[in-house]
Amino acid sequence: MVIIQLDRPFSSPAILYYLFSVGGLSRFVDWYETLSYEPLMDRRKRSSNGLYAPLSLQFASHNRSFHLILHSLDDSTNVFSDNFIFDVDGKDEHVSMEDFLVHGHDKNDPESTLYGSFRDGIFDGHIIYSNGESYTVDKIDRYLHWKHRPKHFHSIIYSDSSINFWKQRKKRSAKETNQDCGLDHTIQQKMEIIQNGVIVEDEENMQSYRGGAFDERYIFESRSKRAANQTKIINGKEIYKVRTREEIASLFYNHIKAVNQIYESTSFGGINGITFVIQRISLYTPNTCKDGKPKGISQENPFCEENVDVSNYLNLNSRKNHSDFCLAYAFTFRDFVGGTLGLAWVASPNHNTAGGICQQYTKYSEASNFVYRSLNTGIITLVNYGNRVPNRVSQLTLAHEIGHNFGSPHDYPMECQPGLPDGNYIMFASATSGDKKNNAQFSNCSIANITLVLTEVLQQRPVDSEFDFRLGGFGNNMGAGKRNCFREAKSSFCGNQVKEPGEDCDCGYNAEDCQTMKDNCCNPRQSGPASRCKRIHSAQCSPSEGPCCDASSCQPYASRKTCRAESECLKQQQCNSTSPECPPSDPKENGLPCQDSTKVCNDGNCNGSVCAQVGLKDCFLTVGSPEHLCHLACEDENGKLFFVLVACRSTLTLPQFAVGKYKQSGRANKPGLILLPGSPCNNYKGYCDIFRKCRSVDADGPLARLKNVIFNPKTLYEVKYWIQVNWWAVVLGGLGLLLF
Repeated sequence: MVIIQLDRPFSSPAILYYLFSVGGLSRFVDWYETLSYEPLMDRRKRSSNGLYAPLSLQFASHNRSFHLILHSLDDSTNVFSDNFIFDVDGKDEHVSMEDFLVHGHDKNDPESTLYGSFRDGIFDGHIIYSNGESYTVDKIDRYLHWKHRPKHFHSIIYSDSSINFWKQRKKRSAKETNQDCGLDHTIQQKMEIIQNGVIVEDEENMQSYRGGAFDERYIFESRSKRAANQTKIINGKEIYKVRTREEIASLFYNHIKAVNQIYESTSFGGINGITFVIQRISLYTPNTCKDGKPKGISQENPFCEENVDVSNYLNLNSRKNHSDFCLAYAFTFRDFVGGTLGLAWVASPNHNTAGGICQQYTKYSEASNFVYRSLNTGIITLVNYGNRVPNRVSQLTLAHEIGHNFGSPHDYPMECQPGLPDGNYIMFASATSGDKKNNAQFSNCSIANITLVLTEVLQQRPVDSEFDFRLGGFGNNMGAGKRNCFREAKSSFCGNQVKEPGEDCDCGYNAEDCQTMKDNCCNPRQSGPASRCKRIHSAQCSPSEGPCCDASSCQPYASRKTCRAESECLKQQQCNSTSPECPPSDPKENGLPCQDSTKVCNDGNCNGSVCAQVGLKDCFLTVGSPEHLCHLACEDENGKLFFVLVACRSTLTLPQFAVGKYKQSGRANKPGLILLPGSPCNNYKGYCDIFRKCRSVDADGPLARLKNVIFNPKTLYEVKYWIQVNWWAVVLGGLGLLLF
């Protein structure tokens, strides 16, 4: 379960307007386009099954056409549990999710998927295509105060490849130091002291809970099932001030859908299909606080205190009892020192070490006393250095922090930090460019760490079993012992107009849905168990199976119909007259420049090295001015020339990149190539800003750097050696202190 709390408004209209219009989309997105289609007001109608009929929405952007088919939520697409609760200041409120939350696909790409909300006739959400491209649509009111909102457009759209999320990852967690050690030593020590300070009050029950019939056979049976986590999400008063109930529900629907796409597609040692569902959203309003302290109402707001740092904010969330949930996350609009976006407790496979997924509310020793905490918690802020964080950035931050809850520290050792050419992984502590193959995947190190934790958790009895109730319920205090809070998720759902395993086709819930899809080749869900989601008699295909099925004849198109448009590195693709699916597009010639000549096409993907194209090797400039560090650089393949080590050189000085060799926008008749804004520079220690200057990112700050200097092992050894040699000076100094 996820608990969400919001507690601070983000209201600086003048600053917001300046950042949006001058500095780009909160300095997180390099390129976006505006949308001004006419809102589809009052055009949604309910079908006989109680759900809204599918809605068709068309617009153009990014040199392509979008034709979105929007459906209301159903059992197979809903990320809210059956017993979902939305409470405001402790009082339950009803929110009809099916009235505004949607899922669907782009009609031009049946294998695509989308999710989001449809409010005031405008779509707001995420679109993912079968070729890997993805786009985010945000309503403009998320970034601009109503006084400064333009009248000529209502939304913006940007590609995920334009997001500079990687440059924030250095500050995403306050525990980071560098790409090698992963966690800040001081914070890690403090967390481990708390996690190892659990007080076990009922050891007998804990041993009984571990034992019984749940042996390794249960673990392996669980690996083949989809497991769902119940999540609680807490929203503080800051979010309440800038969001309606529907906006808040939409915000977290999009976040959990995005996280599910990452975790559900990852196999953790054979444990597959991990998903998350929201069981409760708790919203605190400003009425719950006065002068930085909670007011005396039925449910205390733990987040009233102002000016707390990120670790103390996590501690505030951990002080509440969240035993009824697998995870409990607090969302806020607080701008933490250092630009930190999130923090979470790291799980351990050690059975007696508390913290992370499924951890219950337990007593911990603290100084000479004790305190109760829930260490199945994390926090996310939606503000960074005065800028509203785009949804896609906070979604990836949430996925990263949950990775900590599942037992993954930041990636190490070096084999899990491969760098170029495929990039670093999602749990990498420092900067990654975001366009590499590995950037949205877990490394083998992370998978191994998470597998150890999940294996330990799945050995335990599920918390909703009859055995658990005999022990006193879901929140029984049993110390640090692991619990299994996972539940089996729902399977494929016929009627959602998405072809899933076990289905021939899927045109919708009823005949009306199929007519809307112009699909006469498939039986809808209401046709009965024997024929539902199966092709009609004599039909060879259904349009729900792919764009190459002719709906009029229920056969693959005989003509060479175009089914996929041309892209930078892929040719236009046509149907092959034998399959309803669009065949893979033929790649364009390898070596063609793409991404403004900073990459080249490689087997249909724009991820090839422009240095390798001319027989050189990728490298980073590490010495020079900020402008110089943002030059695209190469070195000799062998690293030597005439037996002399060749330094990494700017392409502005290499003959292979002379004037006319490569074209780059805004640099006509100039040699060499410049890195695009948002690209990593200085060996991943910084990023190129909009002015093409390398800006370094410091994860520690001055106090941490001073601590590292003072307590560095080399420094301590030198002090020890000096004392051994000059012992007489130490003795005299000690006597002087005693005498004077």
